[in-house]
Amino acid sequence: MAKSARDSSLDAVKGFTILIVMLGHVLVLNKINDPVIYDWIKAVQMPLFMMVSGYLCGKAAKAGSFADYGRMLKKRAFGYLLPFFAWTLVFHLDDFTWAFPAYLEQPERGLWFLITLFVLTFMVYTAQLAEALLGGGRKGKVAFWLVYGALTVLVLLEARAGIPWLGPHLTKIYLPFYMAAYLWGEYQPRITAHFSPELWKKLVNGIAIAGGIYCIAAAVGMDLMVMNGIRDYVLQNLASFGGCISVIVFFYRLRDGRCKRFLAWLGQYTLEIYSIHYHFARILNPGTLDFAVYSLPWLGFVAASFCGMSVLTALVVVACRYFKVTRFLLYGKK
Repeated sequence: MAKSARDSSLDAVKGFTILIVMLGHVLVLNKINDPVIYDWIKAVQMPLFMMVSGYLCGKAAKAGSFADYGRMLKKRAFGYLLPFFAWTLVFHLDDFTWAFPAYLEQPERGLWFLITLFVLTFMVYTAQLAEALLGGGRKGKVAFWLVYGALTVLVLLEARAGIPWLGPHLTKIYLPFYMAAYLWGEYQPRITAHFSPELWKKLVNGIAIAGGIYCIAAAVGMDLMVMNGIRDYVLQNLASFGGCISVIVFFYRLRDGRCKRFLAWLGQYTLEIYSIHYHFARILNPGTLDFAVYSLPWLGFVAASFCGMSVLTALVVVACRYFKVTRFLLYGKK
């Protein structure tokens, strides 16, 4: 079967997102993060990645049997879990017997988003299997939501109990973004069919503009690094959704050109870049930095650090991808 054509706009979204992730790590790892830019980055960076993954899962073929279920989970295990454990081994050769269980108990020690993505995907695939076993239709959908709801409750109870195993606190945070995009991927044709193309374009543009403005306003007027209570949860999630939608719509509206093509190309290597770049974020930091935020020295240091980190990351990524065994073990790609 021939490969389906890639969605260049979606790849451009991923490329843009990995760039702001890199910028965010330059700021936060050098402890010179500002009160606005990093707040905005934090609000959209990982929710964007989760939404892209959820959308692609919603559009993809569903688990229609136990054989499909096993095959699909195996593919995700190679794509998500293999790189997680491989990178854990690379950075803990001297104490890997400690690192493996420690990183499963607290995934944020390493490439936590891979564990979170696997858990979110497992939940959806399991619900899809339940739907298929009941023959689809209305009964199948009821089964889907019963199973998915039960797994969601399990995650929430685990997080509530303070059990860190497989990062339920992270799954809880990103589940709304993943599932919202999953549903959009599945039902997009049905939803858009109720609107004329002109009305739909205006509606989407209006939502994107309002969402983008609200996200920026939240980054300026709120502390998005802290979440206390339901009110903060709702306001911050709205900011994240608004920011994500504005970025996605912007790149789908952006004409094809050199910049978009570059971001689309970059978006095909997000895992490779993410797994390496933060190790080079402090290469120019002697440990005695004292810049006024937004001053010329601050901007110069951030730009120089970002460029240096990018070059070193590219060299390592190329070297790792050159060999089939490292490409497979470190990135889950054949």
